[in-house]
Amino acid sequence: MLHSTLAVLLLLGNLVAAVPPAPGRQGQNPAAASQRQMPPGEADRVRCRNQIDGIFDFSKRFAAKEREAVRQLANDLLAEAQKGQDNTPGTVFLLLTMAIEAAEKIGDATIIEGAFTTMGQQFFVDAPVLAYDSAARMARNSQSGCKALDLVRLFVHAGIGSLPISQNTVKRALTEAEAQAKRCAGSKDDHAAALALVATLKAAIANAKVSAERVGAGETLPRAEVPPATDAVRAATRTTIKASLGDLDQKSKREVELLRATHLAEGLATKKNAPGVRYEYLLSAKDLAVRVGDATAVVQTIDELGVQFAVNGPELLVAAARDSVKRAVAPAQDLTRLLLMAAKAQVPIDAVLARQLLKEAEGQRERHRANTQLYKELGLECSQALAELDDAETYAGLQKAVTEQPNDAKASERLGWFLCVRRETWAEGLLFLAKGEALVLVPGTLASDVAKKELASPVTDDMAWEIAEAWWAFAEAKESQAVERPALRRHARSWYKKIEHLKDVRRRKIEACLREDAPVVPAASVPAVGASPAAAAGNASEPLKPRQPTAKDAPVAEAIDLALSWLSMHQDADGRWDCSTFMRLDPANGRCDGGGNAAHDVGVTALAVMAFLASGHTDTTGSYSETVRSGLTWLGQQQDSSGRFSWQAGDFIYDHSMATLAMARAA
Repeated sequence: MLHSTLAVLLLLGNLVAAVPPAPGRQGQNPAAASQRQMPPGEADRVRCRNQIDGIFDFSKRFAAKEREAVRQLANDLLAEAQKGQDNTPGTVFLLLTMAIEAAEKIGDATIIEGAFTTMGQQFFVDAPVLAYDSAARMARNSQSGCKALDLVRLFVHAGIGSLPISQNTVKRALTEAEAQAKRCAGSKDDHAAALALVATLKAAIANAKVSAERVGAGETLPRAEVPPATDAVRAATRTTIKASLGDLDQKSKREVELLRATHLAEGLATKKNAPGVRYEYLLSAKDLAVRVGDATAVVQTIDELGVQFAVNGPELLVAAARDSVKRAVAPAQDLTRLLLMAAKAQVPIDAVLARQLLKEAEGQRERHRANTQLYKELGLECSQALAELDDAETYAGLQKAVTEQPNDAKASERLGWFLCVRRETWAEGLLFLAKGEALVLVPGTLASDVAKKELASPVTDDMAWEIAEAWWAFAEAKESQAVERPALRRHARSWYKKIEHLKDVRRRKIEACLREDAPVVPAASVPAVGASPAAAAGNASEPLKPRQPTAKDAPVAEAIDLALSWLSMHQDADGRWDCSTFMRLDPANGRCDGGGNAAHDVGVTALAVMAFLASGHTDTTGSYSETVRSGLTWLGQQQDSSGRFSWQAGDFIYDHSMATLAMARAA
């Protein structure tokens, strides 16, 4: 359904536009979610905090009596955390934590909201619960000076973010929000705004409850036909909705969003409302979502319409996307993704319209050219959508050719190859491929012959070997296309895995091929049984291997092993080698000294990783594979969007060069 695609495509803010983006769940960037990381450990927190304290003079500025000085400190910390690219995850986490600490002291809800939203996007933390705790601390600290209306907003923020997972937090947030709303009674405007926020949270809770009830009833809700527009129930509902909307041009965004949430709740109430009533309310909720620029709600509502009614979802999405662009209320990246979703939905229906929508999405993307990272991300998404469209058109053309000429061997072979290698639907594709007569996998072996062997039953181990070898050989051949090779190798491996009883030298080839990242020994290079070492060494196809140590090398080998052991024991939990505090990992009675400059952690980590690589340990093999893997992972995290490897304020070509060399050697 459209809503399931939403989590991947839309990087949006608010669940409800009446409050700031809920941190951690609904307000979290779904694409970034896959890149979220664990918060740093206690040791890293202490180290990062000390570094930040030194750079920002945190302790002194935090103790200032002037509120504006503390507010500036919190803003500086948050701004640095949101830069992201020049800081490690541990540093970002501490910057956010310290920004929240400073903001709580002066009761600045805006900074707290921004910090928790960023924290929820980048780390595996329950940001809504943390935001609730922060608001509760300020509510009980009269010295913080946080306004009651700001506290209402924070509690509503936390409550919506906790739906539907943490019901206890939701209940507590509602109770606290109502209590703070009463404190706003002295100001008419503040009191009205606070009550609207509380009503928003209540509407969100009601929506979640209705959705849970409908899902709990199972998939028994039949998709109803859309009642005709002249239906009396629909007509009466439209009149009621029109009266509730009033003059939308005179309403604030918060008021419009509250109406949207209310209408969505009526559209979800399957037990309470007739189909005609629900349909009109869902249409109204969709239109209101477009009006306030809430692309998430647009897709959610169209998805719900598709669940309840036999509607043309792709058509509704196209209309909503173009209406959103026309109004230009939503951010350009949201509009880009709405258009991309509409284009993908049209791919199997109308290729011309799909290409037009892709062109419109590219137009919205151009508005972000100044933001290099976002521009690149949107470009990748546009390219993926275009690839899907090209794939669909290719398939349609091949299928048409076979339908028109079912006895055309070449047409069947082309369709079979596409289904097998491009879509990896081998069971379907082999039936067509077996009708071919031209494609040669290896000299003397046609793809059609291999396909027929696969379709035969039963398949012996020798036949499985021949099938696997044919596909693998073509994957390695220069005639194959790079985009096809992964699928060919995967299929070959599936046949290698079926071979159980081969005990001769072919077993070595099988084991090598099943190691996905290992270099594969070509079949021709496997020495025959009884062949002399000299004959094997003379085979130019044999992969080079490290020279095995002799008795003469024993002292050197022992020294290397001891050195690698020492390096491994001094690696931090996050994968780096810390120049300045590595000695803290020494035994208590034998600590080293000579700490260096933490700005060179990248270079030193790269050198340490290369020491393990040079000794035959990789990220997948050897007794230090975990050490190498975590070191490479940390190095990868230090590369910014420009390609530079850097750490903290350090900007040394030496560190960048060493990191590049380590990555190249690992690859």
